[in-house]
Amino acid sequence: MPPHRPQDHLGTELPALESLTLPYRCCLLPSSHATVCSRPDRQPKLQQNPQPYADARTAELRPDQLIPKQIGYWAHTPDPCNIAGAAAEDADRHPRPHQRDRVHGTYGVFLSMLYTEWEMMMRDEAADEQHIKELGKWKIWDEFLKSNVDIGFRQSSWYTTFKFAYDGSEHFGTVLRDRETIVGGAVVFKRSFTSEKCYYYMPDGPVLLKDDSDAEQEQVFHTIMERIEKKRQNEQQLVSHLCINPPWERVPSFVRGFQEASHYYGLPRDTQCIDLNPSESTILAQMKPKGRYNIGVAQRYGVSVVEDVSPQGVEDFLNICAETFARKDLDKPDADYFHELISTLSASECGSVLFADYQGTRLATALVVYFGRTATYYYGGSRAIHRNVMAPYLLQFEIMRKAKALGCQYYDLFGITPQNEPSNGWTDISAFKRKFGGQEIRLVPTLEYIYDPIAYQEWRDIERDRQRERRRRRVEAIKSSVEQFD
Repeated sequence: MPPHRPQDHLGTELPALESLTLPYRCCLLPSSHATVCSRPDRQPKLQQNPQPYADARTAELRPDQLIPKQIGYWAHTPDPCNIAGAAAEDADRHPRPHQRDRVHGTYGVFLSMLYTEWEMMMRDEAADEQHIKELGKWKIWDEFLKSNVDIGFRQSSWYTTFKFAYDGSEHFGTVLRDRETIVGGAVVFKRSFTSEKCYYYMPDGPVLLKDDSDAEQEQVFHTIMERIEKKRQNEQQLVSHLCINPPWERVPSFVRGFQEASHYYGLPRDTQCIDLNPSESTILAQMKPKGRYNIGVAQRYGVSVVEDVSPQGVEDFLNICAETFARKDLDKPDADYFHELISTLSASECGSVLFADYQGTRLATALVVYFGRTATYYYGGSRAIHRNVMAPYLLQFEIMRKAKALGCQYYDLFGITPQNEPSNGWTDISAFKRKFGGQEIRLVPTLEYIYDPIAYQEWRDIERDRQRERRRRRVEAIKSSVEQFD
């Protein structure tokens, strides 16, 4: 980087969030917040398997700084509460063989216990200080994202926490600064497809400073790529490729060597976004007439909208989504995924689950993420009954009202099928979303940078086989349901 843009990595790298979890401070990370666990029969993963976190807690500590070098000597025994000192004086008045050289007998056991408690206290205090310092880095990164990203939340600390809690996703990150100003960075996830091979995945990234010139963004982008390459060179597994899903509407000229991905990584590149800055009447006025009319229909029928992240609420959400996915011939949602996701969102106050109720029956649901200036309709569904009351339309409008009250400036309907593409399971859902107006945004395609062509082809073959297996299971499930109906 040139002199006017010095490179200063924030602690060289963003610390891995899993190493910041202390077993006796499990409430510090939202994924381990016991009070929001949505399944009574399922304890938080942190409580189920505390050992890895206990190892991580002391991995960075330097014992020579925390532990006196002459453990057990009277003259060097720590005296946090002066109890040990009193015991030592008593021992001097009644000496025993070798007692002045080393700790022995009852007093020695007593002092050893006191020392162990003191040692643990000092270790915990040092770990807490390091913990707070590292979490502070993530907080600064989140604030940068909130002020520079209008679409996407998968570079955030809460999403990284969720991914680790759900499937143990490894990650690393780097942040670049110009003096005290963050100018870009990225969180990169590592996905293994064999015991010896993996690939890197960067959802909603890299993130660059929006106000920077193309030349400045180029410098930041190449520095991020250099940090990723350094990580790859030290990787124990062979890295096949890097996948990025940047929040860009055009590919900058400085992004070279990438190819458009043929594989769908689960992140839509076309979406519908509604501006929440105008008044509610203006937001309604910009909708398509049918969307606006159906909201009024639901209001006249007395449809109500409620939030519910209780265990029952999560089960209702899953049941409605399962019915919707089956109706659209889509894969059944993963219950564990949503239990972990909703727990994380609730604990971090970054999201909620809402329902449209009619006469005591929940007809439609939505899982909404709040991050920075944007609320995102992440998942949802509706039942096939009482379609005439138009419950899903009022649900969406009430989400917009709530997001606006929370200070959000945009509502991202998260994913639509381009109008010129063939009909699929998402076509009807996309038509529904377009009735709320807003602006259709087309982001750049998912991009891949190939490190090892042979390993990359192996990964593609594995993914192709997985897709075939999913389709086979879906067909079998449809046949089974038809046979039961007959």
